[in-house]
Amino acid sequence: MELSAAGNQKAFEMLFDRYNRQLIRFAYRYFHEIQQCEDIVQEVFMKVIERPELFQKGKRFAPWIYTMTANACKNAVRNQSNRKRILDHDIKHETMTEMKAGLMHDNAVIRNRIREALGEMNDREQQMFVLRFEHELTMSDIGEILSIPEGTVKSGIYYMLKKMALKLKDLKS
Repeated sequence: MELSAAGNQKAFEMLFDRYNRQLIRFAYRYFHEIQQCEDIVQEVFMKVIERPELFQKGKRFAPWIYTMTANACKNAVRNQSNRKRILDHDIKHETMTEMKAGLMHDNAVIRNRIREALGEMNDREQQMFVLRFEHELTMSDIGEILSIPEGTVKSGIYYMLKKMALKLKDLKS
């Protein structure tokens, strides 16, 4: 390594020839895809060329290069996990946004159709609908407000809902 750090290309080639295949097999523990292992090992050897000062003279080369490879693999795994997490988050966010937009559109269509159907009903039916479903009043309160018996309110709402269901039946999916 000292000769390689001094610019001796033959020394670097010897290191590469001796450790390249071993390091690829070592990286295979992390990634079961040979191309990715080769890319990681190539990055490690690029670092050996570009930053030879990282190697401490007097130390053994093999443990150092294996440690660099292990660290590069761990970084790649972490980066993949982060990319996957971000991608999953983006996909979920886009899907949720699309779903919300779709639901908002569906709700608007349903509201418009209910308004149209309600517009075709008589005044008493419209009043019962508004008092029951928009103001959420009880049957007895509605009867009191409209000055009709509670039973009449119940049957009026029942028949009004049947009419409404007929007018909105094409919204079923």
